[in-house]
Amino acid sequence: MDTPPVLTNQPLETIRVLLIEDNPGDARLIREILTRARGAQFELERTERLSTTLERLVSGGIDAILLDLTLPDSTGLDTFFKVHARAPHVPITVLSGFDDEVVAIRAVREGAQDYLVKGQVDRNLLVRALRYAIERKRSEEALQRHDAILRTVSHAAEQFLKTSDLEQHVAVVLRELGLATGVSRVYIAENHWAEDGTLSTSQFHEWVASGFKDKIGRQETQTAGMLSVGLGRWELALGRGQLIYGNVADFEHQEREFLAALGVVSTVIAPVFVGREWWGYVSLEDYTAARDWPDVELDGITAAAGILGAAIQKKRGEDAEKRVAQMKDDFIATVSHELRTPLFALQGFLDLLRSGKVQHEATRQEFLATAAQNAQRLMALVNDLLDISRLESGRTKLDLTSVDIGELISETLESLRSLVSDKQITLIHDIPEAPAALTVVADRAKLRQVLVNLVGNAVKFSDPRESVVVSAALDGDNVKIAVTDHGPGIAREDLPRLFSKFYQAEKPLTRTTGGAGLGLYISKQIIEAHGGVMGVESVLGEGSTFYFVVPTASPDTVLSAAAEDDPLYGPRSFDMSKEARWLM
Repeated sequence: MDTPPVLTNQPLETIRVLLIEDNPGDARLIREILTRARGAQFELERTERLSTTLERLVSGGIDAILLDLTLPDSTGLDTFFKVHARAPHVPITVLSGFDDEVVAIRAVREGAQDYLVKGQVDRNLLVRALRYAIERKRSEEALQRHDAILRTVSHAAEQFLKTSDLEQHVAVVLRELGLATGVSRVYIAENHWAEDGTLSTSQFHEWVASGFKDKIGRQETQTAGMLSVGLGRWELALGRGQLIYGNVADFEHQEREFLAALGVVSTVIAPVFVGREWWGYVSLEDYTAARDWPDVELDGITAAAGILGAAIQKKRGEDAEKRVAQMKDDFIATVSHELRTPLFALQGFLDLLRSGKVQHEATRQEFLATAAQNAQRLMALVNDLLDISRLESGRTKLDLTSVDIGELISETLESLRSLVSDKQITLIHDIPEAPAALTVVADRAKLRQVLVNLVGNAVKFSDPRESVVVSAALDGDNVKIAVTDHGPGIAREDLPRLFSKFYQAEKPLTRTTGGAGLGLYISKQIIEAHGGVMGVESVLGEGSTFYFVVPTASPDTVLSAAAEDDPLYGPRSFDMSKEARWLM
C-alpha cells in the first residue's frame, strides 16, 4: 500500500485590497465574497469618497484596487483617471453598476486591468479578476523596467564609449539605472588587492532615491573586505563572473547580518570586468521591500556592468596612448638637448682653433682634448640610442655561452682600475662561493656591459678615496651580483623611476655628473632579456646597492644554449671603448 503524501499547511498569500465604494450593501457583499475565497487571504480596506481615497493611497501598502466609478465627489472615468494617477503601480479593477461597453473599453485602454459589472460577478470571477490584475500589472511593470533598462544600457553605451570622460556621464547613467529598476540605491565599487592577496573594495559613485541618505562617505563602505565581513562566497562568485542577487532574508547568516545593518532588503550585485581582470562591481539595493528579480532585469543589469567595463578599458587605452605620446615628446626633447650640448661645445672649440687665434700649443692641445671628449660623448649617446632601438625592437641577439661570474667580475674590475685612479676609488671584489658554483648561461659581453655601467655609476657618485664593492653569491637557483657604493644615496621617491629612459636622480639645475640617463634603462633591458631581474636598495646619505639576478647554469643548459639560435638575440662584439664611456 502506498504511503499517502504528507500534507503541509502552506501560508496563504495575503492580498491587500482597497475597495472604493460608497454603497454599504455592495461593500458588504464584496467583503463576504472575498472572505470566502479559497487559495488566498484578502485584507479588505474601504473608502467611500475620492478625496479620502487619494489621501489613503499616499501611504501605500495596497496590492489591488476595486473601484466604483460613481462616488459622492466624483463620477465616470474621471474617477479612474485620478486614482490611477495617484497610484500608477497598483492594479485597478473597475466595478461599476453600468454595463457600458464604450466606457469599459476606454478604461482598459487607459490602464484599468478589468471592467466588471455589479450583479454579474460571482466569487470565482471576482477572485480570479483580482489575481489576474495583480499578475498582469507585475508583468507590465517588469516589461516596462526591462525596456527602461535597455534604454539605459543603450544610453550608457552611447555616452561611455564615445568619450573618455567617464566622470561626466556616470552619475546620469546610475540615476537612469536606479529609476528604471525602481531601487533605492545604485553604486559602483572598485577592487583593491593587498600584497597578501586580501581584497577590499571602495565605493566612488552612487545614486540614491529621494528620501534616502547617501552612504558613499561611510567608513564601512570604503574599506569593506569581503572575507573579513563574511562575504567570501560573494568574492568567489563575482570573480567567476556570476551575479549575486535576491532578498536579504534568503541569504546566509553573515551575509544577512552585513546587509541588514546597512538597511538593505533586496539587492543585485553584477561584476565588472575590464578585459579579463575583475575590476569591481555595480550594486543595486532596495531598502523598502523584498522583490523578485526577473531575468529581463538581470540581463539588463549585466549588460550595463559589461558596458562600464568596456568604457574603463577604453579609457585605459586612451590614457596609455597619451602617456606614450608624452614619452615620445619628452624623448625627442631630451635627445635634442643631450645632442646639442656637446655639439655646441665641439663647434665652439673647433671654430677657435680654425680661426688661428689660439697660438699657445698647450692651449691648443687642451682645446683638442676637450673637443675629442665631446665627440666621444656624442658617440656614446648615439651608441646608447642604437642599443635601445635594438633591444626594444628585438633586433639584438644574445650570444649565449657559459659565463663564470667570478672571472667576469675580476676582468671587469681590472680593466676599470686605471679609469678610477684619479678619484683614488678602491674597487673590492667579494665572492665567497667557489667559482664553479657561480656559472650562468648568458651573453658575456652584455653582462660585462651591465657590470661596467653599475660600477661606473658607483664610482661617479662616490667621493674620492671611498670604496666600491662588487659581490656575487648564490640566491636559490640564481646568481645575484651586487655593486655597493658609499655615495650620497637616492631619495625614496626617485627609486621607482631610476630605470626609466633619461631619468637621473640629480636635478638638471644642480647636476654635477655627466651622462644622458640611459645606462640603467639599457642594463635593465639586457638583464630582463636573460630572464633575470634588476633592482636597487638605497639609503639617503649612506649609499646605494644596485643588483641583478640571473639564473645559474647546468651542463645541459650550457650545451643547449650553445646549440640554439635564439630568434631575438645573438652574437655581438664587445668594444672596450664603450666601457670607458660609462664613466664620462
